[in-house]
Amino acid sequence: METIPHVHFKNDQEPIGFEAIDLQELLKQPQRPLDHNPFAAHRIHFFAVLFISKGTATHRLDFNEYTLQSGQCLIIAKDQIHAFDPSMEYEGTLLIFTDTFLFRYLAPAVLGKITWLFNYHSHTSQYDTFPHFSPLLEMVHDIQNRGTIKNPSPILASLLSVMLLEFEAHTPTSHNDPLLNTEEIKIFEMFRTEVVTHYRHNRNANYFAQKLGISYKHLNEICKTFTQTTAKSFIDQYIILEAKRHLNTSALSIKEITYLCGFDEPTNFQKYFKKMTNETPRKFRSRNRYIIDLP
Repeated sequence: METIPHVHFKNDQEPIGFEAIDLQELLKQPQRPLDHNPFAAHRIHFFAVLFISKGTATHRLDFNEYTLQSGQCLIIAKDQIHAFDPSMEYEGTLLIFTDTFLFRYLAPAVLGKITWLFNYHSHTSQYDTFPHFSPLLEMVHDIQNRGTIKNPSPILASLLSVMLLEFEAHTPTSHNDPLLNTEEIKIFEMFRTEVVTHYRHNRNANYFAQKLGISYKHLNEICKTFTQTTAKSFIDQYIILEAKRHLNTSALSIKEITYLCGFDEPTNFQKYFKKMTNETPRKFRSRNRYIIDLP
């Protein structure tokens, strides 16, 4: 049984799929009850950008710790596991938004550029912000809190686009990344979602191509463009990522994680894990277990 809490986007006041949250209100004085401990590992099913405006925060994301100073931010992709710094000696804003919001309100050309930011397989997650971001975030809060604009979504999407495009422009490898069209992005996102949903039952790339109604060759081409790796390698990398997440954030035994990752025998799982990582699951856990505390 999985022990990592799943957090979904659910805000009745913001059904558009976008919200700006003050960190002090979220973590110190929550305006609404939380169904999870934000300081313990939890998996989010939406995208997030964490901005630090004052102080220093040590944020935990998958197996890494990021020290964020004032004027820095962290991009968190859908399905990643993270935990907030419990010291609360910092202030800032958390922007959260769904993929539905992105596809509905961001221009295709913008979407094709900024999608790379959430590809944590090949890009950094930590960025420096810029002086003009402060008034942009103030505008986001103001528009959201005012509640007098009939349809604020296009305006909020425009402000979000400006900030994400700035990050993309300063990503070291961005000049080498081809511009994806909206259809390719949707196909890759569907592939990623299918892998997340079905990796326990099937690890064959052809199976996922058939579910998407495209050829294996087409899936491979899109996957290579987006992640610089084959569809098969992406599936393997995701399985290892999930295994590491469970090893790192749960008290589950190796045997339990074996079955949770879709393997019939612990021996097969351990051989697979060692082949992919050059170390045993037990050794990985001993080196990384302390990174993210249990809920």
